[in-house]
Amino acid sequence: MLFTKFKVINVIDGVSFKVAPKWFQYNRTGEIVRLAGYSAPAMNEAGGIVARSRLQSLIDGKSVRIEGRNVDISGVLEADVFLEDRNITNSL
Repeated sequence: MLFTKFKVINVIDGVSFKVAPKWFQYNRTGEIVRLAGYSAPAMNEAGGIVARSRLQSLIDGKSVRIEGRNVDISGVLEADVFLEDRNITNSL
């Protein structure tokens, strides 16, 4: 990955968000990242809005470090995401 620090520009739901600049890994590039090893209710399910709000309060507008694991079939980077050297999945 060319960059390891990214700014979170939009939280999509309780597990995914957009970053800038775009990431580049495994010969693919994109802007959407999904938290590896973590799940949350979909936006149309009970708890979905709360899950997104929780992730927003934690990372929206902040710089995060991303360690990619895989790029899924839809082009989303599944990654470990760190805020101040702390894996954020431990905070959710």
